[in-house]
Amino acid sequence: MAKPRQHMKDANFSEKWMDLAPDIPYPKKDWIRQKWMDVPYGEHPQQKLDIYHPNANIHRLSRYPLMIILHGGGFTHMDKADWDVYPGFFWLEKGYAVASVNYRLAPKHKFPAGAEDCLAAARYLIDRAEQYQLDKQNIFIMGPSAGGSLTLITGLRLFNEQESGDYCIRALAPLCPVTDLSVGFDSIKGAYARFLVWYMMKIYLGKPPRQGVVEPFDASYYVKEKIPPIFFQLGRLDPIIKAESVEAFAGKLRGKGEVIVDILEEGYHMGATKHFFLDENILRYLDFFESKIEAAV
Repeated sequence: MAKPRQHMKDANFSEKWMDLAPDIPYPKKDWIRQKWMDVPYGEHPQQKLDIYHPNANIHRLSRYPLMIILHGGGFTHMDKADWDVYPGFFWLEKGYAVASVNYRLAPKHKFPAGAEDCLAAARYLIDRAEQYQLDKQNIFIMGPSAGGSLTLITGLRLFNEQESGDYCIRALAPLCPVTDLSVGFDSIKGAYARFLVWYMMKIYLGKPPRQGVVEPFDASYYVKEKIPPIFFQLGRLDPIIKAESVEAFAGKLRGKGEVIVDILEEGYHMGATKHFFLDENILRYLDFFESKIEAAV
């Protein structure tokens, strides 16, 4: 008999961090003492980000390692203030900084608008690291679903360019991302889900996506000889993303850098059930991030 599906509210969120009154829990920000909200990194109203500093500098740092969060929402909706920022609160408790990014959304703003915005936001933070006390030698990026795909694209693009820069991408954590459509839409679980992803990509691209063709919206397009450490997390019961497809993509990456695939056996897609919001599952990739920090001062 199938186990009952457990929803987001079953995650036992911290009341300090989440407003539990709405049907969908909403992150609180009033407990964070030092923050910069709706910082523009471009001219469009959606080109804004929030920056948070930890309340306690437990590592006595003059500059904080930075986690950049790219929200999900199928490239068409959601916001930097939605539940995707919740894992960043754990990072703040560890004494590090967090930046949550908005980007232009489809269908009004088609690819590459969102991907270019995420890259521009990261570069904005790198360029203003001194102003916001950020350690640009310790940059981490994470995001779920569409944000997971953007995490891969943004992180790989920055990593490929960092030898000519003065920053370092230490690790990425894409959660339940679409990874590699070069193999076609059979990498997506189920006929209905394949149609949904195909339709979503059509809205995002402004044209029907072609099967078997690696396009610049595909993470595999940006894979070079070396990659940053990557921690994939996804649910075995995800109705959209096949665990096997992520594992196959991770297999292509091994030998180029460290890759971990963490499968939550009872998990669905990010935001559908509690599993991506349980402390122990969040801390898996945050501890992975912390193990990659170098020379933080």
